[in-house]
Amino acid sequence: MVQKITATDCVTPQSIANTPTKYSIPMYQRLFEWRRDAVRGLMIDLYNSYKKREGTERYYIGMVTSTAKNELVDGQQRFSVLMLLGIQFKDLCSDAEVKAGWESFLLVNEKPRIHYEARDEDNDYLTDKIKGINPSDYINQRMEDGLDEIQKVMKNDIPSEEYDSYIKYIFEKTSLFISRLPDNYQPKELNKYFEAMNSTGKNLENHEILKVKLLSKLPKNCNKEYYTRVWNAVSDMDRKLVHQRTKYETVEAFRDRFKNAIRLTKDGNDYDLDSFFKKDYVNDFKGDEIYGEDTESIKIREIQEPPEDQLKEPKEDRGFEGYRSILSFSEFLLQILYITNKPDSSVINITDFFDVNKLLATFDNCLKPDSDVFIRNLLHYRLLYDYYLIRIADKSENYSLEMFVEGLQDSKEELIMYESLMYVASGSKSYYLWIPDLLEEVSRKTDYNYSDLFEWLRIKDDNIRENSPKGNANRADLDNPQERMTYDHIDRYWFWRLDFYIWKNRKDLFDKDNYFRNFKELSSLVDDYTFKRNRSIEHVSPQHPEDKDPIQNLDSFGNLVMISSSMNSRLSRSEYQVKMGYIKDCLEKKEPLDSLSMMLLYSNNERWGEEQVIQREKEMIRVLKASFDVENHRNIISENSVEVID
Repeated sequence: MVQKITATDCVTPQSIANTPTKYSIPMYQRLFEWRRDAVRGLMIDLYNSYKKREGTERYYIGMVTSTAKNELVDGQQRFSVLMLLGIQFKDLCSDAEVKAGWESFLLVNEKPRIHYEARDEDNDYLTDKIKGINPSDYINQRMEDGLDEIQKVMKNDIPSEEYDSYIKYIFEKTSLFISRLPDNYQPKELNKYFEAMNSTGKNLENHEILKVKLLSKLPKNCNKEYYTRVWNAVSDMDRKLVHQRTKYETVEAFRDRFKNAIRLTKDGNDYDLDSFFKKDYVNDFKGDEIYGEDTESIKIREIQEPPEDQLKEPKEDRGFEGYRSILSFSEFLLQILYITNKPDSSVINITDFFDVNKLLATFDNCLKPDSDVFIRNLLHYRLLYDYYLIRIADKSENYSLEMFVEGLQDSKEELIMYESLMYVASGSKSYYLWIPDLLEEVSRKTDYNYSDLFEWLRIKDDNIRENSPKGNANRADLDNPQERMTYDHIDRYWFWRLDFYIWKNRKDLFDKDNYFRNFKELSSLVDDYTFKRNRSIEHVSPQHPEDKDPIQNLDSFGNLVMISSSMNSRLSRSEYQVKMGYIKDCLEKKEPLDSLSMMLLYSNNERWGEEQVIQREKEMIRVLKASFDVENHRNIISENSVEVID
């Protein structure tokens, strides 16, 4: 009698074999990605369970989730490994009934029980394997490895006299829950579900669909597995591609390993991916496996039937090793497309080009080279990105840089700080102003030291400000601050740039007698200053002062500071003396600083009026103009600057 699987059934290969249900793997899902150690681990754990209770206890391998149309949106890796087990077991089993059962599990009307959407080669490969035919052209290498590992485990670890009983145990007792999503689930709801259930906590995004499109367009002679592995590795922007430095590895050895990986992918578009992977440079990313990143998942026999509220949002995992990327994967894809295609910004709509919501349309319209060329570029520039671009600490919001070269620590800190400045002053639609050029520059010259790369980046930023697009900070603003640097018009970039040069010259500032008065011992606060994006522009003297002699031009640059939104809400209507008292209290508590220019202002002015506003604006403009001077930028805080501000 044919059985029907309902929404909450606990099923086994045996119960599935008694149904006509076929399952499809949506195109946004990854290919089968279990490695040999994962396959072996499952089989040995199954054998231990079989021996422990003499084959009477269920072995749970977790949850598989399907749509009303039997699309597997979660757990497809687990279902695929059951298919591989069935392919080998049907030939190793001498029990005719169990052998026939596995064949029924594998095939429905002479077609495999699972079907990979938009992956004809993988469907043909699986069909041939089930029917005992050696594939002639295409081989799914990861599945091939899995099948080979199953054979090895059976030969080396399972006594031959136990084959039939062990294979029967797996057929009858390997259990998983199939949860069916509501019939009316639409793509938007599916995204939300995928976001909640996916172990990475990531949404089902357009780049998953783009991945399938690009992989399907690869030349026939390409090893699709390698390109898939490249894409999967690069797509996790929060995890560095190159393996972490171990405690037994010197900094020099780690640097050489990283640089060698970069060099190996640099020489044109014909570098050998096979050699690259054999050298074991890149971390492995495994997908929704029951083995791998979560070692506790090996104990999945303890899983109980899921409660109704199984779709709770998981705890957010924002990164790896405490740091996260400054770019999302979609943003990174567009940067590399920009490098690959060199689009004419006078012809294309640059805002639309870098709109991540239009990712698929942009690639459809703009990707000129073959998919293999683009994916190779993706790998090369991602390695450079990991090495030369900052990452953000999850908790402290500080920045780190992987780059290891000989040079002074002060130079490294300068580079980190300037990259931080460029990052907070950019957005998803303006990263292209500097990130692609930086990546191409370090690709051409891979032996940059901290100081030279800082100089290159600083000059690049100066050039951006000389020719910045409409609406961005432009050097011409400094020549007309009364109109272009007022409360309603100023770009926040200028406050960040000012803070950078205050930080850069902090030792000179702290050496000034009485400059910080009672706060001289707080120099560590300045050393540890961090650029942050959540900043608001605030008036020093409030817009509606109670003072009978208010400042005439409240909106002028000299009367403005940039602080956090929370501090802005707390102090927005306060008089100067109240604000100064609050800032001094923060300094005494050694709390992180919102703004270095604000710290200088409140630490050196007991009163605030028209004269102080004018003097402060002159000094800030002077410092900013001097920062564009290539020859003198290292000493832009002059001997007289304190007197001007004070």
